[in-house]
Amino acid sequence: MKGVQRQPLVRQGLFSTMTDLIIQQKLNMMYGFIQDYTARRGFSPSLREIAAGCDLSLNSVFRYLRELEAQGRVTRIPGQARSVRVASGM
Repeated sequence: MKGVQRQPLVRQGLFSTMTDLIIQQKLNMMYGFIQDYTARRGFSPSLREIAAGCDLSLNSVFRYLRELEAQGRVTRIPGQARSVRVASGM
């Protein structure tokens, strides 16, 4: 939804709850999967491949990708297949 400010999945600073720690671990796992897949194959994984490789639902992949984008760790072009890229300098 445009114009709606969404809250980040992980709060800034120290992890305030165990849930934040678990979310951050899943973000790191997904980020690592994208890096490894791209390095091995020379192109980005599909969202379904990310879901299968990280044992996540597609809905979780979408949500975590938005968070990784907000953190500046990945970039992607909405609507374009295999457009997830590790941000340069990461």
